[in-house]
Amino acid sequence: MDDEKLSEVSKRRLEVVGKKTLVLDMDETLMTAVIQRCQRQKLPEFPYDHKLILQRHDASAVYVYKRPHVDYFLDCVSKWYDLVIFTASTSNYAGPILDYLERGKGILRKRLFREDCIDVLGLKAKYVSLASPDLANVFLLDDSNVECRFNAGNAIKISSYVIGKRDQELINILPFLDCLRFTQDVRSVLGLCTRFECLTTNHCKLIKGRRPI
Repeated sequence: MDDEKLSEVSKRRLEVVGKKTLVLDMDETLMTAVIQRCQRQKLPEFPYDHKLILQRHDASAVYVYKRPHVDYFLDCVSKWYDLVIFTASTSNYAGPILDYLERGKGILRKRLFREDCIDVLGLKAKYVSLASPDLANVFLLDDSNVECRFNAGNAIKISSYVIGKRDQELINILPFLDCLRFTQDVRSVLGLCTRFECLTTNHCKLIKGRRPI
């Protein structure tokens, strides 16, 4: 919703609760990428949105596939929230992709990468407190159950984007995100409707043993 169309009561409410921070995951939440390490490697049959060369020893080509409606989504939420990207990918890979997604608009207040994650028994934890220490006013949107459980009460799970899929997730979640900014404490809502179980050390050991990180 355009804030100019809000009632005076709603505008005063936003002034009282203050602007919140939305922490966004990148891969499989806003986009998906295919890294081509050799010319013989086949790409998906769907057209890619952007190509870049990853400046490593093998100069791999990275093909970026934007999630449907991501541009509109970012335009909307950047008006409602302070936006932070927190990805478990490295900065040399994620940085150019974020430059492309941001389109020179300067809408990202902060970027956090793999080097900013907290290592928890081999798992890369993206704690929202690293983006903002005020847990009443910060939350994560991520496709990873593990990351959502690291941030129980401060996270929203979104399905992973699959290239070529008719995907409406970013559009569908906008009304909820619009409403959430009016709350005094995001945990009062997210703690009830998401019900993620907080990860313990034993949980981390089990997850690490099930799949490679």
